[in-house]
Amino acid sequence: MGIDLTLCPRKYGINEGNGPCLLYDRITLSQDYRLWEEIEKVESYSVRKVDWYGDDGITEETTDPYGNKLRYVLARDLAKVTLSNDASLWNKAVFAMIRALNPEAAIVLWWH
Repeated sequence: MGIDLTLCPRKYGINEGNGPCLLYDRITLSQDYRLWEEIEKVESYSVRKVDWYGDDGITEETTDPYGNKLRYVLARDLAKVTLSNDASLWNKAVFAMIRALNPEAAIVLWWH
């Protein structure tokens, strides 16, 4: 067991209007604590609240399961993270997708 990270890219704006942002696309990375350290260095921004699909249906969340305030990064900044040579093929594929996103796309970091 350990810390996991799920990336939740947003196709539409974040923190717009009064309602929560709806997170329905999710990509869970393979555990890689060196990668976690690099991602934590990326400039991040506060998320007011999100609608999260879970086992109990849709819930409104402002924090991750550890109680930390939800944050998001921009695809252009996350794409700059350098993966180690021995990174998993899955993580390499995920980062290839991140680099293909609109550079302004917001990606919520869901630590769990």
